[in-house]
Amino acid sequence: MPRNLERAELFVLICQSSDCKKKGAKALAKQAKKTLKEEGMFRQSKILKTRCTGNCKRAAICGVLPSNTWLEKATESDVDKLIKDEIKALKSSD
Repeated sequence: MPRNLERAELFVLICQSSDCKKKGAKALAKQAKKTLKEEGMFRQSKILKTRCTGNCKRAAICGVLPSNTWLEKATESDVDKLIKDEIKALKSSD
């Protein structure tokens, strides 16, 4: 992961509230890391574990930037697809 956040091209935000953790937030973070490595984007990305986003009834919550796309009731396969779609969009805008 980049030490300089200005060099990061993609951010993955995963809520780490107690409700999100109960719904698999730790597994989402592991999946995000795995997907970023598989896609060759790990060094250009940053996974941010956030505090409560206030969406506890829709846990687990995950989002990506720069597109500002968010998932509710996210699963590992949802996170995988979200990241791959974001990478695809980033590469097509180059």
